[in-house]
Amino acid sequence: MSRVRLEDIAKILNVSKVTVSKALRDYPDISEEMKKKVHKIAQEVGYTPNFIARNLSAHKTNTIGLVIPDVSNLYFSHIIHGIIDYASECNYQIILTVSRENEEIEKNNILTLISMRVDGLLISISQNAQNLNIIEMVKHADIPLVFFDRHIENADYHVVEEDNFGGAFKATEYIIEQGYTRVAHLAGSLKTSIGRARKAGYEAALEKNNLPIRDEYIYECGFSKEGGFAGMNQLLSLSDPPEAVFTVCGPVSVGAYDSAKEHNIKIPQDIGIVGFGFSEFTNLLTPPLTIMSEQPKILGQSAVELLVKTIDNPSAKVQHIIQPLNLEVHGSIIPKQ
Repeated sequence: MSRVRLEDIAKILNVSKVTVSKALRDYPDISEEMKKKVHKIAQEVGYTPNFIARNLSAHKTNTIGLVIPDVSNLYFSHIIHGIIDYASECNYQIILTVSRENEEIEKNNILTLISMRVDGLLISISQNAQNLNIIEMVKHADIPLVFFDRHIENADYHVVEEDNFGGAFKATEYIIEQGYTRVAHLAGSLKTSIGRARKAGYEAALEKNNLPIRDEYIYECGFSKEGGFAGMNQLLSLSDPPEAVFTVCGPVSVGAYDSAKEHNIKIPQDIGIVGFGFSEFTNLLTPPLTIMSEQPKILGQSAVELLVKTIDNPSAKVQHIIQPLNLEVHGSIIPKQ
């Protein structure tokens, strides 16, 4: 069945196409009676406005392209909700793509979004991203871009992220303050800004407190539950295993918990764990995880807010927004006896 057009409604009512268009957009120079007639007929014949065509005539699509590494990760799910909610308030629709931590899929997602003429892009890069030429293509396409959570360091683009270094420093120092000296780190991918920053914060806290940085206590496990499980297995197999562990993110913490359970290691009696996480997540674990409390919804909202401002003012000065983090103490670590 062919699409119902403005001309079809105009013909039914014996008025001009302009009158129908104005009535549907609530122009004040169209009478209320005519508006009611137009809306009634539009509903009866199943008319849906072609927003894309309308916006393209104004050189806008009112769409934002979103590239997420992993939609199954609760952290990113909450970010998506924040992005969609705020974008809707700004009259933008979100086109969601997922890279699944795959560089080639990520590249194709970005190319597809560019071809769809989105007004701007929100990107959290995959942990395996190496070829960054695609970002130069975004620049040449003159499309505003905001990185969030994970980003390309020293690049001339807007960034919204959490205080990864400071949060890791605080988390590790809190562990040390509880009396632990053998502190390990289940690190994220060191190919990413977030993985490097959190590892650097962990190491800085050890150095400040005159504790050695032991290579065998640092396991690069990415950002998955499986990686956390493998990493914790490795740490527990050491001849001198750690007394406490700082984990890079929520899924890695889950894997660490599963490994401890399999080894009959009790948390927090036998080993303490502190990691990055958010309130809705921590209570899914037993005992609840002590966390550097993230706010993914607010992060998503902030990223959209910055992107919309950039779309409206492309020449605006590049901003790097860092969200502060607070420690939220739960039952996964206790003072060392």
